[in-house]
Amino acid sequence: MKDGYLVKDSSDWGVLVKSFPFKLSAEPKDIPSNNWMDEDGDDEFVPDFPVYKAYTEDVEFLYIGDYNTAVTKINEFISYLATQGLNKIYDSYTQIGRKDVRYVGSKEAKLIRNKYQGDIVIFKLTFKFNDPKTQIELVK
Repeated sequence: MKDGYLVKDSSDWGVLVKSFPFKLSAEPKDIPSNNWMDEDGDDEFVPDFPVYKAYTEDVEFLYIGDYNTAVTKINEFISYLATQGLNKIYDSYTQIGRKDVRYVGSKEAKLIRNKYQGDIVIFKLTFKFNDPKTQIELVK
């Protein structure tokens, strides 16, 4: 979801979140330091507040839909994520949300297709979390 846009749920495309491995705490950025040859130890600049590195995560999704609909619906879902630029993402199960999240790419997918039971696809998408610290909440 982008500022000014409606909240969209992945289920709008028949896509459910199977696994969303959020980091509870991001890794701090390296602190600048000097290792003076004529002094013991290091001379480090420690900021008043820590700053954190951006990171990427693979999110696993599950699509369940009518026969021969998976490719179209999943591509519509990915297209939405890709064209929004930076998104806000919220996982209602963990109640963790982040802003400035960008779709990076897709990974493996497994398709099970049955003419009588429909399409089932398990697939992974990669996201980059540019703001690894700010917690957002879903406002209804």
